[in-house]
Amino acid sequence: MNHDLSTMNNPTPTIFLQLTSYYICNIQIVMKTLPLHRFWLDILKKTKLEAIINWFNH
Repeated sequence: MNHDLSTMNNPTPTIFLQLTSYYICNIQIVMKTLPLHRFWLDILKKTKLEAIINWFNH
């Protein structure tokens, strides 16, 4: 992933889709490597939108 400041300041739909798929891939890896599936599903439900929004706002 290229975390260029110019793209962070000017997010586009393409960048957004790339970030979303990147985030989902990370969640899937975490869920496969850790046995706490129920815990991670709860975390995902609570934070998936917040994490994406926060990424654009920081």
